[in-house]
Amino acid sequence: MPAARWNQVARLLGFLRQRSGQGAGVGDGQLLERFVQERDESAFELLLWRHGAMVLNVCRRLVPREEDAEDAFQATFLALVRKARSIRRHDGLAGWLYRVAYRAALAARARSVRIARHEQPSALPEVCAAAEASWNDLRPILDDELSRLPERYRLPLILCYLEGKTNEEAARELGCPTGTVFSRLSKGRALLRTRLVRRGLTLSATSLAALLSESVVSAGPVPTLVTATLTAGLSIAAGQSGVVSTQIASLTEGVLKAMFLKKLKVVVGVFVVLAFLAAGGGGLLYHALSAGQPEQVQLNPPPIKPPPEKDRDQKAGPDKLATVTPKAGGLERISEQSATIVAFESVEVVPQVSGILKSVPADIGSRVRKGDLLALIDSPDVVKDLELAKIALELARAKIEQEEAKVETAKTEVLAAEATIKARQAELVSSQANQQFRKKVVERMKQLHANKAVAREEIDAELAKYETALANTAAAEAALENAKAEKNQKLSRVRLAQTALRLEQLHVRTAQVGVDKAELLVNQTRLTAPFDGMITERNLATGDVVSPRNPRPVVRIVRTDKMRMIITVSEDEAVLVHAGMPVELTIPALGERKIPGLTVSRTASFLDRKTATMRVEVDVPNPKSLLMEGMFGRATIKLGTNPKALVIPRSCLVDKTMEGSWVAKGVYVIKEGKARFVSVTLGFSRGDRIEVLSGLNADDEVVLRPAGLNDGDAVRTKTSR
Repeated sequence: MPAARWNQVARLLGFLRQRSGQGAGVGDGQLLERFVQERDESAFELLLWRHGAMVLNVCRRLVPREEDAEDAFQATFLALVRKARSIRRHDGLAGWLYRVAYRAALAARARSVRIARHEQPSALPEVCAAAEASWNDLRPILDDELSRLPERYRLPLILCYLEGKTNEEAARELGCPTGTVFSRLSKGRALLRTRLVRRGLTLSATSLAALLSESVVSAGPVPTLVTATLTAGLSIAAGQSGVVSTQIASLTEGVLKAMFLKKLKVVVGVFVVLAFLAAGGGGLLYHALSAGQPEQVQLNPPPIKPPPEKDRDQKAGPDKLATVTPKAGGLERISEQSATIVAFESVEVVPQVSGILKSVPADIGSRVRKGDLLALIDSPDVVKDLELAKIALELARAKIEQEEAKVETAKTEVLAAEATIKARQAELVSSQANQQFRKKVVERMKQLHANKAVAREEIDAELAKYETALANTAAAEAALENAKAEKNQKLSRVRLAQTALRLEQLHVRTAQVGVDKAELLVNQTRLTAPFDGMITERNLATGDVVSPRNPRPVVRIVRTDKMRMIITVSEDEAVLVHAGMPVELTIPALGERKIPGLTVSRTASFLDRKTATMRVEVDVPNPKSLLMEGMFGRATIKLGTNPKALVIPRSCLVDKTMEGSWVAKGVYVIKEGKARFVSVTLGFSRGDRIEVLSGLNADDEVVLRPAGLNDGDAVRTKTSR
């Protein structure tokens, strides 16, 4: 059981010990009686914790989904609230809860199957492995047969096996000797084994005991589930409606209806038997009367009327009823809730590097400032990794210088190639000019030869020179193209060198990240406080080995200058609570010290699907560190008033059974000298006053303490102030 739950149970036991002097020895009967008569919240909550694990585990064995099991759990205890006055044997409450939980779980399972078939016919759960399926199927059969055992054998089995009590504790609970409990357990196990054999299941005594005891080690209800059930139960006991979801309300009504039908069957059976006996006994009665029997048999004696209840506050005579007029305007609505104090900030300091703890200067109770050293880790590998990362960074930077030099060289070669191109262009121009000159000389020589001015040999010589000029021009053009190709090649080398430079620049950045990461790991060998606070846990000591693969917190630090107060409010109050509302906090551990001037800091703005409650947080200054994490408190939130509501004394209310088993809340009003029952819708209540939201008018004359009054009775009244 979590520590928070143990704290709650311890507080409840202390509360009962102060009030009754018996503490944990208070029996179920006393607790239930206290809840019925006084609406004692602590008594009902202790019953929840005492029997909650048994009820929830019964539901879990029969219902596959955890949500449905929790719905059946709440329906069981809400049925207890509705039927608390009619439970005759309070000391057998565990058996009663077991039967109701069994019925509620069956109803929840049937509902779940219907929904699954309707919404996803193909998504019904498949059959598990044979061994697991048979073991899971055995638990519902066991619960079925256990619920059919006679009560004298069923109760000891439930107390000892399902609730984990010893034989002595069960004997005290049942009010019988320990030997009687032992014999009933033995007989009950034998009967249960016989019933299982009839259903084709053969279990040894050891296997049966193990299967019965399995739920003792199962998890009990979480505190939020208990809180939601407690809130809903108290609201229903106060006559409020709409405090639970429709699913839970439907389950509760179904269970109560099933219980009523079962009782109805028993009554009908008794009537049938009595009718049968009366048919045979009528003849005997006839012969007795005809034989001169002097006495007359009075089968229906007149009922004895109870004496009229005296009104201690009013002086009206027995023939007059005290009445009141509803007061317009609702009560000042105050939400009083249990509160838990938690740290405003809390963190577990976990090492992120492997090594050996060199020192742990922080200890439990130490107050630290932000940045203070909490622990020092000796990690040589991390230091060496930093050195390697720095060397890799230097190598990358050297390669950048090398690649930059290659880029400059490639650019210089491009400039040389451009100069060569210019030279080749000049040579081409010279060759073309020489070619043109030789061409003109050849044409002039041909004219002179035609005039027989020069010899043929001279023309041939000029033609040879012209052909040489043509060859020189072609060579110059080829040299120019070659120079251009060399320039393109040099440009490619420049681009290649620049790409290599960018690659090395990326290598430098990568190496820099490696250095930064290594420095971060080196810095993480020093664990420092993330904020001002106090050390509340120390889990490791100097010399312990730490590793991120097996994370263990060295210390836990909490912020104590400001705390959080956690409150959960019900669905009907959630719509009224908002940030800025005034809150008063009372701390019992500090001598009922009150902390005024607080306001709601934030709300969750949504309801928890399982508990139908909303989380509310209040920031509480704690300059002197008087508040500690885990403290219990009582929070009072002022929610305002409902101007449309009417207020009447609680003593005006009466429960009236309508058709079937439906019980209506209402009052008697005086109309034309007669009492008339009126159903009302109730709202918030405080002390002996309660709000009426509908069903009543402001000018109605409402009867005070209408005990023994029936609808339509003629009455005389005396108005109460």
